[in-house]
Amino acid sequence: MSLRSKAILFSFINLIAGVAVYRYLITGGWLTNRYQLNDPNIVNLALAIFEPIAIVYNKRLVPTEDVPKSHDDLLKLLSTKGDKYQNKVTAYDPEKSGVGFMLMNQDAKLYPKFWDLVKALGERSLKVQSSTGTMLERVSSGENLIGYNVLGSYALTRAKKDPSMGIAFTTDYNLVLSRLVFVSKNAKNPNAGRLWVDYLLSKRGQTITAEQAELYSVRTDITGKDSGVGFAKELGSAVKPIAVNDELLVGLDQTKRLEFLKRWQTALARK
Repeated sequence: MSLRSKAILFSFINLIAGVAVYRYLITGGWLTNRYQLNDPNIVNLALAIFEPIAIVYNKRLVPTEDVPKSHDDLLKLLSTKGDKYQNKVTAYDPEKSGVGFMLMNQDAKLYPKFWDLVKALGERSLKVQSSTGTMLERVSSGENLIGYNVLGSYALTRAKKDPSMGIAFTTDYNLVLSRLVFVSKNAKNPNAGRLWVDYLLSKRGQTITAEQAELYSVRTDITGKDSGVGFAKELGSAVKPIAVNDELLVGLDQTKRLEFLKRWQTALARK
């Protein structure tokens, strides 16, 4: 297996573990709920934080009326203001990033005009990257004006220190990843691990997560803007957690992955 394939596989494994239990946030109870995988080596698996996906833009250079509020808005913007946004849009490279590949796959399932959007991105000479950090740097500098499908927590952290960084969450649907924490059955100090998990999920731990680590809290008794409850209340039914099921594993099938990437390249008009 090549280094690239190993990196993509590792990224998918993390994603599969990381999106498991966001649904508990909606269905009730603050989340010390343990989600048991069919793996005897993992115990005390719990949702620690969740990760909304965002569109970022340069506030100095993108006028308010151009900020996309939906995927249709983005498609229309790229189609009607091509000159302004030529060479100015960035997104994950699904060939190099497991996260990017999974997010594009989810878009293809949820957005009926996804391939039209990819075509429009190609017409604007989309600049692809392998990390959110690089995309944020390019948008902040003005080298790019819009970043599509970036990790929301990274963007929020950057925006608190960078007045040029704008963030938009989409109201037609907004993807959400989750991050889990677990204690290995073979851990040398499992009791210490359980104590850490309990502290991380406590009200104090989740307050620190939201206010100091600048990540979204998952407790339903923390309801501010940096909480899952607040985010879900703001976007309502548009919040689309990525569920862990057999469909997520389809992306690991090499044939299907290559088929998707071939269609991606064709829609971008690069091959």
